[in-house]
Amino acid sequence: MRIIAASITALYLVLGTTVSLWAGESTLSPQAQELKSLLTSLKERPHDKSIQMQYLEKFPKDIGAFRYLFDQSDFSELYLDSEEYISSLYGIEQDQPDTVGKILVGLSKDAPQGADALSSLQGVTAQYAVKHTATFAKLLHSHTESDRSNLIKYLADVENYNFYPEYQHIITNLRKIGETNLAQQFEAARSKRMKQKGHGELRDEPSMPGGV
Repeated sequence: MRIIAASITALYLVLGTTVSLWAGESTLSPQAQELKSLLTSLKERPHDKSIQMQYLEKFPKDIGAFRYLFDQSDFSELYLDSEEYISSLYGIEQDQPDTVGKILVGLSKDAPQGADALSSLQGVTAQYAVKHTATFAKLLHSHTESDRSNLIKYLADVENYNFYPEYQHIITNLRKIGETNLAQQFEAARSKRMKQKGHGELRDEPSMPGGV
């Protein structure tokens, strides 16, 4: 009986550890822990500019760091809540448009197409581009032609434009502010993507803040 009891106890310990590890409760890196704490503070005081700036300061600025926190293949770090962390940028942009835009463009120019965190990044960047088109265009011009091309390709890479009206809004707004060349690049990227196999299927649309 003692052996059986000991075995049952050991099993509970293993299962408990596995659940904790899956939830990321005991394995978060210092960077993830700090960002998690700042998100909690941001939820409590969403318009506190000091907390906003701290959150933006700690938010990853390059795609490698971004994927380390939000896109781990074993679902560790902040993977399970990645959309919440990324979407929080869209809540901050009304007070910190330049800083948020710089982060989004800096990440998106190097981002590969993907689901979950990468899809959320795509969606938030598209929303930002619609709302702050002039700043978005200025940021694009501050990067190389190759970087601009990569970012536009990333934003254009969806399976079904019927569920992605933001992309056309970006083009329309770019034309309104005289950014005809950028608008044409967005149009060309869309045309190219629509000719690829599988376009029109309902999958992999960008995740938009607030379920848009």
